[in-house]
Amino acid sequence: MESLFIRETADGLDLSLYLDITTLQQLKNDNPFICLHQGNLTAFCLAVEGISHFVYLIWSAIHQRTVSQLELELQAEVDKYILCASIFASQTNGTLPDNLCELLFAGISFSQNLTVEQQRRYQLANQYAGQYCHNLHFRMINYGESHLVTKEIRRFYRLWHEHKVKRIDAMP
Repeated sequence: MESLFIRETADGLDLSLYLDITTLQQLKNDNPFICLHQGNLTAFCLAVEGISHFVYLIWSAIHQRTVSQLELELQAEVDKYILCASIFASQTNGTLPDNLCELLFAGISFSQNLTVEQQRRYQLANQYAGQYCHNLHFRMINYGESHLVTKEIRRFYRLWHEHKVKRIDAMP
């Protein structure tokens, strides 16, 4: 479990990221930076999601931009793909698993404790990020465009939420 706690104050934002001890212990015992695999993928993605929320919120605040919960979730999903792809590539001499997007975006289930609105937000984030990351994955595997993909993800990160969605919708 991960949670980002946010409190707006007169001086700015107070932030705190919580990762449960089980996740932290799993990552310590089965370090994904040594070998990322299906056994530690979930814990790794959970940690990445929390860190992504934390960093993106700070980046947005520094740039005096508001950020929606959907935007946080969308960016976290994209960040999970990018970090997993990067780690897999570094551990396999540049080879990415063909099924990486399926591992990260297909067959995802959500907690039954979520409200309908929360479930819809997570589903939308997963759907948009899956579409975007499938495109990135295709470009890297089929055309070796990792340098162009790096430029793309940097541009994407800086886009406002509605522009991210438009960019994804415009992709082939």
